[in-house]
Amino acid sequence: MGGGFFYWLHFRSESAINAKELVVKFNKAVSKASVATTDFAVTATGTVTANSVTDVLVSEDGKSAVLLLTSAVPTAGVDVKIADGDILTSGYDKFAKFEITAVKNSDSATPKLLSAVAKDSTTVELTFDEQVDWTTNSGGVSVNGGSLVAGANSTKAGDYTYTFTVPALKTGANTVQVLNYADFAGNKEALSTTTVNYASNVATPEVASIKAEDSTSFIVTLNRSVDTIANTNFTVKKGNYTCTSTDLTVSYVDADGNPTVAGAPSKYVKVEVPTQAATANPLYATNENSVALSVSLSGYKNATVIGKEYNGSVTLSKDLTAPVVVSSKLITTDKVAKTITVPFDSTLTLADASKLTVVSGTVKIAATPTVSGKNLVITITDAAGLTDGTYSLVLDKGLVKDSGNNVNEATTLSATVSSASATKVVTGGIFGTAATYENGKNVITVNYGAKVSDSAASTSSYSLNGAALPAGSVAYFTTSVKDTVKIELPASYPVGIEDLSAKITLNASAVKDYATGNVLSTSATEAKAVDQVITLKDNVAPTVSKVEYVKDANGLATGLKLTFSEAVDTTSAAGSPDFTDDFVIKTGSTVIPYTVASATSTDTATDNVVTLDFTSVSTAASNVTIATNTDLAKIDLADKSGNNKVASFSVTAQ
Repeated sequence: MGGGFFYWLHFRSESAINAKELVVKFNKAVSKASVATTDFAVTATGTVTANSVTDVLVSEDGKSAVLLLTSAVPTAGVDVKIADGDILTSGYDKFAKFEITAVKNSDSATPKLLSAVAKDSTTVELTFDEQVDWTTNSGGVSVNGGSLVAGANSTKAGDYTYTFTVPALKTGANTVQVLNYADFAGNKEALSTTTVNYASNVATPEVASIKAEDSTSFIVTLNRSVDTIANTNFTVKKGNYTCTSTDLTVSYVDADGNPTVAGAPSKYVKVEVPTQAATANPLYATNENSVALSVSLSGYKNATVIGKEYNGSVTLSKDLTAPVVVSSKLITTDKVAKTITVPFDSTLTLADASKLTVVSGTVKIAATPTVSGKNLVITITDAAGLTDGTYSLVLDKGLVKDSGNNVNEATTLSATVSSASATKVVTGGIFGTAATYENGKNVITVNYGAKVSDSAASTSSYSLNGAALPAGSVAYFTTSVKDTVKIELPASYPVGIEDLSAKITLNASAVKDYATGNVLSTSATEAKAVDQVITLKDNVAPTVSKVEYVKDANGLATGLKLTFSEAVDTTSAAGSPDFTDDFVIKTGSTVIPYTVASATSTDTATDNVVTLDFTSVSTAASNVTIATNTDLAKIDLADKSGNNKVASFSVTAQ
């Protein structure tokens, strides 16, 4: 399927830059329902350390999304990946995969306080221009010089409003001080001062409006929040019949009709009316598609202020909209399960299975319909199963129905089954985070978690930094269970004098899950390579590049200074080697004993210079030789990683 593509990703940069949020921009509007936190794989650049997306806010026009990360973006930045087809356009086309590396934070501004509002006598809301890190910092809010009230970090992308429960506000102006607060980039503000005005609200609660919410409920909007209202305060009648108050469900909701947090009081009250189907007094009688209800409200109150009595009416209407297929582009097939799944816009029940006809090519084939949530699931029961080809799905009117007993209208759809590989999605880091160092080789362990095909033990199934594994590499199963593979890179493959990040890849279509025969992939719909960044260990031995005499005031040699190709570690502690067997120093045939000089500010224990002091002797500064011990087991001096002992050498000092 065609579709748009991601073309831009950057930090949010409107009124301020936010170190904990990214903004993804799309070249086509997205289907908001298709966007989830799990669609975005964010890792610290150069590592496999996840910085998970905890919330996503899609813009009204669907052209951008704000991503809230678990933690602040590190100095090196973050890498972002979005898999092929994970996000859909508003027309249900698939977006192509997207990758970007080293997205960095350039936030250098302190958070700006935009507004402060008194919501009631003990609640103050502060709005900033970016996310504020209240957890790391000891700051908070003080009202009228009172005690400091700590803040709580936002859990919503794009939400920079913070609520504080404070000591009782006085009528009129109140001084609000915000102390020691910072953003997630560490930009800190010592103090911001503002004023909030509070006017005690003693107005009598009363009904402002009443409107239908759906076919069985309505919402009463009051002029102010109330803290005491229940089903016993309502009288709901249909004609001469009065609904029993215990059958009414009354709850606080927000302006969008969603339940308030922990049932917190609100000025919006939802009332659900029982349907009483199959009784003498149903909410909707036979052939009745709407119903007028009289509603009375009394005895409710806020604190001690009793609300004004209300008498009014509201009309509820049945849902008469037939369930429809969301889009033919979202039809999926499963050759193993022999199913074709068709998504509808509402929860379904099966009405009449005989209303389904499936045609493969020009031949009608056996199929059985079932439903699962909002999906119509068609199982092909024909002996040939679900084979490659195009299927015509004839859904006659009355095949399925929704919760309002509305049946689908007749429609004909097409589904194509291709020979694309069935896949098993690989999750997590199958290659671990770093290679181990064994006998001079980097060894990568691949943990598949389940038995896989024998091809997993072939070096041709893998790539390193986009190329075939180096010649001499070996791959093998660690046990007969065949769920874990070790890849040994040859000792001759040079990583460098420092540990190095490298990309290891399980090639597309290379390895299959043994139980299902499905190809291991990062995609649920096609064979895709599995890429991962790991750390390879330094495997290059330090070599000596220069040997110089250390002389006394008379010009006699009292030691040697060795310079190596990389830093070596001469740290010596109790029980550790003293390196006095590593080298043999001679003048002529006379062996000169030595010790390793103590570290200094200019010659540390972990730099590339080692000074050897002759023990109680000096000699002419000529014809002194030094060589590594011929007994290699006695050589202890190694590079800082400890992986590689110094390479053998024999030289004359200069």
